Amino acid sequence: MLAGVPLAAQRDACDAGELEVRAIEFRGNAAVADGQLASAIALTASDVARRIPGIGAVFGVRRCGSPALVGIDRARLVLYYRRRGFPDVQVDTAVVREGRAMSLRFDIREGRATRIDTLVVAGLDGVTAGAAVARDLPARRGAPFDQYLVEASRDTLRRRLADAGHPFAQVFLGTDTWERDTTARIASVRFDVQPGPFVRFGAVRVRSTPRDGKPQQVPTAVVERLAGLRPEQPFSQTALERATRRLYQTDAFQQVRIEPITAGVPVGDTARLDIAVDVAERFVHSRTVSAGYGTLDCVRAQVEYVDRNFLRQARRLEVQGRISKVGVGAPLDVDGAGNLCPEVTPDRDPYSDRINYYLGATLRPPAGLGGLRLPDLTLYSERRSEFRAYRRSTPIGAVASITLEPFRRIPATLAYDLSYGRTEAQPALFCSVLNRCTPQDIAIFQSTRRIGVIGANLTRDRTDNPLDPRGGSFARLSLRHASPATASDSAFRFSTAVVDAALYRPLSGAVTLALRLQLGTVFGSNESLVPPQERLYAGGPTTVRGFRQNELGPIAYVMNDAPRQLPLTDSTFTLETTPGDQPLRIVPVGGNTVAVANAELRVRSPFLPTLLQWTFFADAGQVWSRGSAEASLRDATLRVTPGLGVRFFSPIGVIRLDFGYNDFAPRSGAAFFNAEIAQDGSAPLLCTSPGNRIVARAVPVPGGGTRVVQDAYSSCPGTYAPARQRGLLGPLTFFFAIGQAF
Repeated sequence: MLAGVPLAAQRDACDAGELEVRAIEFRGNAAVADGQLASAIALTASDVARRIPGIGAVFGVRRCGSPALVGIDRARLVLYYRRRGFPDVQVDTAVVREGRAMSLRFDIREGRATRIDTLVVAGLDGVTAGAAVARDLPARRGAPFDQYLVEASRDTLRRRLADAGHPFAQVFLGTDTWERDTTARIASVRFDVQPGPFVRFGAVRVRSTPRDGKPQQVPTAVVERLAGLRPEQPFSQTALERATRRLYQTDAFQQVRIEPITAGVPVGDTARLDIAVDVAERFVHSRTVSAGYGTLDCVRAQVEYVDRNFLRQARRLEVQGRISKVGVGAPLDVDGAGNLCPEVTPDRDPYSDRINYYLGATLRPPAGLGGLRLPDLTLYSERRSEFRAYRRSTPIGAVASITLEPFRRIPATLAYDLSYGRTEAQPALFCSVLNRCTPQDIAIFQSTRRIGVIGANLTRDRTDNPLDPRGGSFARLSLRHASPATASDSAFRFSTAVVDAALYRPLSGAVTLALRLQLGTVFGSNESLVPPQERLYAGGPTTVRGFRQNELGPIAYVMNDAPRQLPLTDSTFTLETTPGDQPLRIVPVGGNTVAVANAELRVRSPFLPTLLQWTFFADAGQVWSRGSAEASLRDATLRVTPGLGVRFFSPIGVIRLDFGYNDFAPRSGAAFFNAEIAQDGSAPLLCTSPGNRIVARAVPVPGGGTRVVQDAYSSCPGTYAPARQRGLLGPLTFFFAIGQAF
């Protein structure tokens, strides 16, 4: 198996007398993994990308070394194995030279392992919970006599004793090895513990250093309360570390140091140790103003004010204000802004005619004793829109959320969101998805209603860089539920679950492979009545980039031209749109199931590598509605779109340009035409899908003339598909965004 672990000591350029190390292989090793052996030697192999013809010399990192290091690395492996408990190990080397390069192979015969026959921890008789202190040490009876694990066990004992009230404990190590017979080597390990006195916390002495020229901001009593260290409490090193973490989490201090005061204290007589809590305050107030541009947001701006010591209790108050659609949305629309933001002009997106805004205030209490967290409380008012899909207006809403860590290094956020608002959507969406086709039914559904949602997010982040990861993994599970039990209006009953996972692997110093999978579903007794803002969508700069925003999955069409009239009788007819008619607007209607997969090869540019990155990607996905004609996701329904992108690394983040290629025929959907407005202000929604059998007629109107009406209908067939747009740029979809796609 090939291994290549970079070491700082090995240069990337070959000097005289050095050879490129093409590959390093380990054979015969069963007890120790390749990666552990690779970290024990000095030589490392060039990147795997170096072996790719044509691009390897450009993007792969070359690593060289002297052939004389081969013998030294062999000795390193022998020493390493002996310390791991294999005294009879033998290591041979094989070197294959190819011009100015070499490939190495280490053939290992591990031999018999020296195993631990007895492991004793003595001196714990006077220690409270002494049995727990000695339990499950890294070194174990019957395991190889691994000196690294023996030392780790010694450190573990010292740490556990410090948490059990014995900070001055000493642990002495004694070992012996012998041969029991000709087939077994045996080792004994003995830890002799001198626990020292049992110690309790004494006085907690707080010393706060304010900013230069400023008075102390966080009162001493508040610091003491947040630290949570009580006099007479048994000494615990973990308690000191948790107190340090709690104070840092307030974000009110730039430095925190908590340690026992041992200077001048006779160890043999110590029963109490005073604790010094030294904190250095930071600026407790900050203001941030930012502005930007996006193809779907047009001009946007944000202002944030943070008070890290609200009411002098180390509470964090965040006040945020955001606006977008500036230039195209009333009341901040500007003549001519359509040239700057053509994507969101009224003829393309009816939900960009008013600004989106968010105004909210969040109060975050600090952690209490035992790490107890009180919920964060948020009050907000907002208006937000989803491109071509809907607009959600919430005059008032409140969120209570709390972040816990039920599993090691996997935080979980629980939240409850109660809001009063209304959702505006295209009548075509309500008709094609919710079977609400009459103006009266649509008006009722779009009225202001109460919605209460309880949700949970579990996140596991093991990436090496949150903005541009090159290694590690990320996973998130999001759950949401609304019903009368959550104080939601009876019309809103739904549950959603979305899983989002990504994996990042460096293939060389300049090439990174990024993979992502997203799966989501809406389930419950009323899956077809899920409101538009809770339905699942895909397509756009962060999902499947061959499709425009939200246009992957079920869609409906609002036509630009009046439909043809096909006679039924002398006074009745049907209305039909022809495939050659182009729609005025595409209406994404979303679905109750989504699946998206992304693969990216991120390559640093050979020129300006610190500023430019090329990305080759392939996105696949689909959105569908269970219970419809597309009840299952078959291979044939997946949409796969490749593409090319470029990344610019700037002070404001990664600026991203992506070109997705989509040669799929437009998806079929229901076609509608908005009839002329009647005197009563209503505008009937006419179904014009090819082959519909809905009876229509012309009726007179006061003042002369006629208008077209249709008989009542509950659904419109999804039989219309516009003709495919041809041309050189027809299959390409362009996106401009900030930040990596995932």
